[in-house]
Amino acid sequence: MFGGIVEWEKQNKENNSVATQLFDETFFSELKLLLIIVSDKRKDTSSTDGMKLSKETSQLFKVL
Repeated sequence: MFGGIVEWEKQNKENNSVATQLFDETFFSELKLLLIIVSDKRKDTSSTDGMKLSKETSQLFKVL
C-alpha cells in the first residue's frame, strides 16, 4: 500500500487494477484526509450486509 496521493486504475474486465503513487506522504504535509467519490451509484450490497455475509460464509471468519 502506498501513502500520500495514489491513483487507482481499473485495468481490464476481470476487475484487475493497479495503484500508482503520484505524491508521497510528505508532499502535502498539512493534508489530513482526502475523500474522492468514484461513483454516485448505490451499491448492490451494503457494506454492513457484505460483512454479515462474509462472517456467515467465509472460512476466514470461523471462530476456533
